[in-house]
Amino acid sequence: MRCRALLVFKISFLFVLIDDVILVLQLNIVEGKMQYLFDENGRRYLNAFSGIVSVSCGYCHPQILNAIMEQSKLLQHATAIYLNHTIADFAEALAAKMPGNLKVSAILDTFR
Repeated sequence: MRCRALLVFKISFLFVLIDDVILVLQLNIVEGKMQYLFDENGRRYLNAFSGIVSVSCGYCHPQILNAIMEQSKLLQHATAIYLNHTIADFAEALAAKMPGNLKVSAILDTFR
């Protein structure tokens, strides 16, 4: 889909909280590598406005992609509803780094 068609689709079918910024830019982003985004014409943009994970890790970071691929070979999705040692290990490691009596974590699924 070209940029104009995507914009029409977005306005018609998607609810995004930052529409004012997106409507001004009208970028059709097709690829991301580390801190850069690329549009449909191959133009590179430094992404200084993004989500939490993209800002801290970048896009398609090789180490993160490798970790995702290895984990997906074992278990692609797990929820806190079921027992899973990885969730418990994470909660224990997080508690060890927290100050004072902050030892209990709420592991939740989130979405926008």
